[in-house]
Amino acid sequence: MDSKPLIRAASSVIALAAVLVAPPCVSAAEGQATSDTVPERVRVEPSPQLQVNAVSVRAHLDPDESSVAIAEIERGRLLTILEQRGEWFRVQVAPDPTKAAWVLRKEGEYGEPTVDVLPIRGIPRLA
Repeated sequence: MDSKPLIRAASSVIALAAVLVAPPCVSAAEGQATSDTVPERVRVEPSPQLQVNAVSVRAHLDPDESSVAIAEIERGRLLTILEQRGEWFRVQVAPDPTKAAWVLRKEGEYGEPTVDVLPIRGIPRLA
């Protein structure tokens, strides 16, 4: 009995199994990642936060007290700071980052600031 056809069949099965199990690999010369490429890490800086100290503060459309107040924000609420102009802070007022308003930091009823900027972990707070 000739064993050559059996060896060829076994070799074909092994080759087919290797192709089906092996991860796809594209040449780096084609500008695409190979299976050996590790994605580049991207550092995401934490956003500074503003905490409301007063019973409530008004959130304005523009950084001006005569501007339309579009929201009333209660004590204890944490807001992500998007921008600062003097004592005005543009903050995210909803989960949607396009919903932003301006909040003024000023002296409150009992002498404490109406809002406080919280330090980012690991970064000392500047006065």
